[in-house]
Amino acid sequence: MTEDNVILNRKLDLPKFKKRSKTTKKYSEVLCTLNNISAWYRYKKTEIKNTYKQLLKEYFIPQPKQKYKSLTIQYRIIRHNKKNIDKDNVVFALKWIADTLEELGYVDNDNVVNFESFDTIYDTSLPETMLEIRIIDSERIW
Repeated sequence: MTEDNVILNRKLDLPKFKKRSKTTKKYSEVLCTLNNISAWYRYKKTEIKNTYKQLLKEYFIPQPKQKYKSLTIQYRIIRHNKKNIDKDNVVFALKWIADTLEELGYVDNDNVVNFESFDTIYDTSLPETMLEIRIIDSERIW
C-alpha cells in the first residue's frame, strides 16, 4: 500500500446514547457497542444512527473526489483508559461509516466496502475513546 491509496485518515468519535444510572438517576453518555446493545437498539437505534451519520457528513468525511470500485476501511480503537473493549464491539459505527460512504457517493453500493482491524492502542491524553480509520482505495479478493 502506498500513501496514494489512502483516501482519508481520521480519528472519529464513536456513536453514543444517553443512559440513566439506576443508583444516581443521572444521565451520562455511553458508547454504543455490542456489549450494551439491549440498552439502546430497540428504541434508539434509528435516532443514534441518523445523528452519527449526520456528524460524519458534516465534520469528518468530505465529499468524494471520485467514485471508487472498492474501498477498505482500516480501523483501530484508541482507548483513553485501560478498560478493555473488543474491536468487534464497534461494528455499528463501522456499518454506519460504510453507509455514509455510499450515501456521499464514494461507492455505488456499500457491499464493496471491506474492513480490516488493527490492535487497540492507548492514549491517555484523549478525553474519551475514539475510532481511528483509514479509508483505502483497494480491492480485497478472497
